[in-house]
Amino acid sequence: VMLVAQYLESEVLPLLPHVSPDNDLGRRYFQEVAALTRLAGWTCYDTGQHALAQRYLHQAFRLAKAAGDRPLAGRILAGMSHQANFLGYYEQAVHLARGAAQGARGQATPTAMALFHSMEARALSSQGNEQEATAAMLEAERYLSDSNPDDDPDWIKYFDLAELNAEFAHCFRDLDKPELATEHAAKSIEVSESLYVRSLSFCRTVLATSYLQANEVEQAVTIARQVVDTAAGLKSYRVNSYLDEFRDRLRGCSDSSM
Repeated sequence: VMLVAQYLESEVLPLLPHVSPDNDLGRRYFQEVAALTRLAGWTCYDTGQHALAQRYLHQAFRLAKAAGDRPLAGRILAGMSHQANFLGYYEQAVHLARGAAQGARGQATPTAMALFHSMEARALSSQGNEQEATAAMLEAERYLSDSNPDDDPDWIKYFDLAELNAEFAHCFRDLDKPELATEHAAKSIEVSESLYVRSLSFCRTVLATSYLQANEVEQAVTIARQVVDTAAGLKSYRVNSYLDEFRDRLRGCSDSSM
């Protein structure tokens, strides 16, 4: 985080006042700086530096907007929605995800639109709003079926069927539908080609939680142990938070069975 932040603060951002987004070169510069600033924000989010993450993400959004890059601006709003949802600001997360989809509609690729609607579904599921969450999931699924990865910008190339199923697993976990959560988490892991270790850790923890919700405690603990083994090397605040939440649920199960 520190290296990216230092590079931004010392080498990149000071040049902005001398660059205009009104010409092609300036617009491209703003887009690249927006993408780098988004990455800094996302890294801060993953390491638990939430205030700094929000500052970078807001800055990235302003830069993408100034460059006239509505799809990238949508991607940044989707990231802000993800963080708001993680922090428990569900209403805000819904608005941010919908803003991403509305702002980029007609310009973003189907893959990007699938991401935006899956973020909306995640936030709605956190609210327990099953009807609207299901509608958002169907929309995400529909967009991804129209996806052509060759048309996608670099910042959305990671979002594939494995990622979509991982998002749906989160949704069904939060809607307290363990069978569907298990099905989508297992499918995500099965079809995963380029899914990152961090993403797999999230997905496996969701899978463990869904087994716990279905009272299959032994299976849940076995999967959670696999995540614990990899989490030590990740240094991810979010992965640790997922494991903490699983531990709390496991304690709740133990207490209720006593």
